[in-house]
Amino acid sequence: HDFRPEYRQLSSLKSMFPTIPVAALTATAVPQVQRDIITQLQLRSPCTHHGSFNRKNLFYRVRPKDNAYSELVMYLRDHRRDSGIIYCQSRRGAESLATNIQAEGFRALPYHAGLESNERTETQDKFIKDDIEIVVATIAFGMGIDKPNVRFVIHYDIPKNLESYYQETGRAGRDGLRSDCLLFFSYGDKTKIEFFIEQKDSPEQKQIARNQLRRMIDFCESTTCRRKMLLNYFGEEFPETNCGNCDVCLEPKQTIDGTIIAQKILSCVFRIEERFGIHYVVDILRGSRTQQILQNNHETLSTYGIGKEYSKKQWHSFTRELIQLEYLKLEDDRFPVLKLTPKAHEVLRGKETVLLTKPASEHRPSRRIAGDSPEVDLFEKLRALRKKLADQQNIPPYVIFHDTTLKAMANARPHNLSSLLRISGVGHSKASKYGDAFLREIAAHCAQHRPRQPVTKPPTSLGTLDLYKQGLSIEEMARERELTTGTITSHIEKLILSGEDISIDRFVDIRRQEAIRKAIAARGSGSLAMIKEELGDGHSYDEIRLVRATMLMGKQPEAQI
Repeated sequence: HDFRPEYRQLSSLKSMFPTIPVAALTATAVPQVQRDIITQLQLRSPCTHHGSFNRKNLFYRVRPKDNAYSELVMYLRDHRRDSGIIYCQSRRGAESLATNIQAEGFRALPYHAGLESNERTETQDKFIKDDIEIVVATIAFGMGIDKPNVRFVIHYDIPKNLESYYQETGRAGRDGLRSDCLLFFSYGDKTKIEFFIEQKDSPEQKQIARNQLRRMIDFCESTTCRRKMLLNYFGEEFPETNCGNCDVCLEPKQTIDGTIIAQKILSCVFRIEERFGIHYVVDILRGSRTQQILQNNHETLSTYGIGKEYSKKQWHSFTRELIQLEYLKLEDDRFPVLKLTPKAHEVLRGKETVLLTKPASEHRPSRRIAGDSPEVDLFEKLRALRKKLADQQNIPPYVIFHDTTLKAMANARPHNLSSLLRISGVGHSKASKYGDAFLREIAAHCAQHRPRQPVTKPPTSLGTLDLYKQGLSIEEMARERELTTGTITSHIEKLILSGEDISIDRFVDIRRQEAIRKAIAARGSGSLAMIKEELGDGHSYDEIRLVRATMLMGKQPEAQI
C-alpha cells in the first residue's frame, strides 16, 4: 500500500454504492494480497477466479553483474532487430545506459518520470511503431503498453520484489512467441535497495520490504527451476522438476570442492585485516604489483601470488559466491570492504567443506536464447515491408500482421492468395488489402535462392586495445595509429564500457581521478559540460570521459580499492 496509499480509500465504494457489483482484477497478487484485496474493498463472499501465472514462452536467465555492459551489448548485437525493454533502478542510470548503447549503434531512447509528458509519449509511440527497437526505462514505463512483439525484457538492475519482476517481464512475448527475460544481479544493487528501505517511516513497511527483497535475492541465487520458484511465490504449484525454459533447467551448474579456493580468499581477507575490497584481494592473490599493494608492503604476505591458476574474473566470481554463501560480507560503505563472517572461521580451521561453481574458461551467452526463426532473412524482409506499409498509414506495425503471422509466412512461403489465407492471422480483409505486396516480397526472396550475408568489420578500437597492452601512452598510441588523442581516448572509453580490464591510472593521476569522481557525484554523469564547470579549467574533457567510464562500470582507482 505504500506504492498507492489511495487504494485503501476504495473501501468507501461499497458504502456509497452497496448494490453495485465490484470487480477487482490484478496480475501479480500473491495469496496474502488476494485476501487483503477482499478485506480492503469490503467484498462479501465474492466469486474468485484464478488464471495461471505460468508464461510458458518466457525464458528466464540470471547473470552475475560483473561484466554486465559487455554481455548486454553482445546480447543486443545478437538481437539487433528485436524490440526490447531494459529496466534500470534510477533515472540517471536509464539516461546513461541509453546514451551508451546509442553510441554502440542501437536505436534506443530513455524513458522515466523525469521527462516531459510529450517526450514520454513520443518515445512510447516510436517504440510501438518500431521506429526504435529499445527503450531503457525505470518502472515508470510499461503500464498498458500494447506491443505484442517485445522479444526481450532485461533488468540491468535488480527489481525490489518478485511482483515487480513478474509484472515487468510480463511485457515480453504477449504474442505467444518465445522471448527472453534476462536479469543482471549484484549485491551492490541489493545494498542500494536496502538504503531506500531504511528511509521508510513505518517499521512494518520496512520489514515487509526486507522480506520481499530477500525473496528476490533467493530467486537470483536459486539453483532450482526459476519458473517453479516464481509460480510457488504466487501460490501456484508447478509439478514438473524441469521446465525446459530457464537457465537453471537448461544449464545446470557443475560444482567443485572449493575449500582450498575459499581458504585462500578468506585467509587473504584476514591478513589484510578486513580493510579492503574485492578488487584489492584479487590483485593480491594474482600477485599484481600495484602501487597500493607495494605501499602497504602486502607483496610480503603469504597469500600474495598464490592464486595465479585462476583469472581475475574467476577470482571475482569465487569471492562473490562466498558472499552469497555467507562466508563473507561486504561492509556498507562508500568503498565496500570484505569482512569475515562466523562461518568463515570454520573453513579456515579446515572443519567445513565448501562447494563452489566450477569456473568456465570463457562464457558467452547463447547467441539466441529464444531460438532463431526458421527463415530469418525472409522474416526480416517481411518485417521491413510491414514497417513501410504501417508508416504510410501511420499505424503500429502489429496492426497489419503480428510477428507470429510473419514467421508463419516465412515458413510456409505462400505463392498465391489461397495459400496465404491458410496462414493463421490472415483474414480475407487483410489478404485483400496487403496480400499482393507480401506475396511479391516472398516470391522475390525465393527467386534469389541464397541471400547474401552481411560483412562486418572488426571495431577499430581493437587496434587501440593492442597498443594499450603494449604499455603505450595515449600520445604514443595516437602517433602510432595516426589519429588524434581525442579519438584514442574515445576508443579507451568504449573499451572500458565494453568490459575490457583497463586501468586508467597511467593516463589520469589518482588524485585527479578523485577530484573528477567528486564532481561527477555532485553534478551527475550525464553532462560533461556540467562536470567540467564543477572542476574548472584544470581538467580536460578526455580525463573526465575516462573517469566517468570507470565509474559507470563500478571500477575504482587502485589506491582506493
